[in-house]
Amino acid sequence: MLGERLKTARTAAGLSLRALAADTGVTAMALSKYERGVMRPSEKVVAALAKALNVPASHFTDDAPLELTKVEYRASSRMTPVSKRLMHDAVRRQLRVRLDIEAVVPDVRPAPFRLPRLPERVSRLDAIDDVAQRVRDAWSLGDRPIPNLTNVIEAHGVRVVQMTIRDGWFDGLACRVDEHPVVVVGADWPGDRQRFTLAHELGHLVLDGRLTASLDEERACHRFAGAFLAPAAAVQALYIGAEVAPMELVLLKHEWGLSMAAWLYRLRDVGRIDETTFRALWRTFRANGWNTEEPGPPLPRETGTVWRQRLASLVVNGRISGAMGAEAMGVEEEMLGKLLAMG
Repeated sequence: MLGERLKTARTAAGLSLRALAADTGVTAMALSKYERGVMRPSEKVVAALAKALNVPASHFTDDAPLELTKVEYRASSRMTPVSKRLMHDAVRRQLRVRLDIEAVVPDVRPAPFRLPRLPERVSRLDAIDDVAQRVRDAWSLGDRPIPNLTNVIEAHGVRVVQMTIRDGWFDGLACRVDEHPVVVVGADWPGDRQRFTLAHELGHLVLDGRLTASLDEERACHRFAGAFLAPAAAVQALYIGAEVAPMELVLLKHEWGLSMAAWLYRLRDVGRIDETTFRALWRTFRANGWNTEEPGPPLPRETGTVWRQRLASLVVNGRISGAMGAEAMGVEEEMLGKLLAMG
């Protein structure tokens, strides 16, 4: 860990081994051994390295695991304690590498997570539509579909972790690491599931401490997710009749990145269909098995293109190692090498 952090800090500062040796009085050979993990520097050397590279000494010596706080799961009651521990460990590893990179490459740090002025208490589900709209307005999203939700929420200070999920009961996680909000989704999930989970977990962050005891937090975050992805004004303006054909839902799914099932709930929530129509459509869904696998082509998966592009640039320009870049992306180093070699 120390070696990777030292190499990252040195390359981020644009210094060769010899240049850093000149600045610290430590030989280039010793620095190379530190970076390769062959030898460990003394506290005095660590202090000199930190001063030369303009980072705190704790950046090289802090090996304590990151603490995940305010952890919120979906379907967590069905996850085993072992699955939760493994999930937390995987999140910590990926975040540790990311925060190490951000510590020495300030231009890749996202903006702080800030919310607009919101109601202190929310006591009705329909009031959550207004909360979601206020966040959309503050983030200049208007009433149009969000093409890449990962990029949007990362640009506003939420770090998104994608990883392969092997526990079938895991359906999303929101937490904080120090002051940093984090959302975790499955890397191999369909795009509509990823997007709804991202929006749902964002709901946990936005609604934290605002809900009255009369509201179930999971239902509230479901409502927030639908409202954030498909704002009420846009849903009201849709050209649809009292009878909604499944094909209309397929088209809406691919335009807005919201599943057909979620669209049924959204249309009911804003009054475009009544309860009787909703129940009839849901019976059709269940009869056709669409509640487990929706018809038509799957929605493309979400990718954090901005963060991944920055990581790729850092690796290509030698500012971080391929191993560190791959760990931060959540992919194998060999796979990252193949991707970077394309074109």
